[in-house]
Amino acid sequence: MNRLQQLVSSPAPFRRRWFSFSLRTLFLVLALVAAPLAWVGLQLKWIHDRSAIIDTFLDRYEFTSFDPHERDTVAAPWSVRLFGETGAQRITLGHAEDGERGEEVDPELVREFKRLYPESEIEVPYNPQAKRARNHAATH
Repeated sequence: MNRLQQLVSSPAPFRRRWFSFSLRTLFLVLALVAAPLAWVGLQLKWIHDRSAIIDTFLDRYEFTSFDPHERDTVAAPWSVRLFGETGAQRITLGHAEDGERGEEVDPELVREFKRLYPESEIEVPYNPQAKRARNHAATH
């Protein structure tokens, strides 16, 4: 028997095949992994945005009150609490000295605070009469 006949007549050695799957299965597994990761990413972005808006407010207005002793008295939304975020009972966007109220706060910024801190009581101690009086005194 020559070599060619031996190769044809003898059974081929067993070769281990890699796990095979269809393209449909690949897309299904990809979707099942991507959906929870996207949700986690959104929650982490929410946490980042919560701290970034405080920094933005401090840069723009140079005053805010974030009561640290009241910080843990209310729970943050459960989805961000899973990642260690704590709630804030009250956030005061401004300050009051001697009966005078702080400057006017951008309403869009106030809406953004309310969206990012739904568990908090957002206070804006602004007195429009005080601002009008300051503007009137400055122009006359």
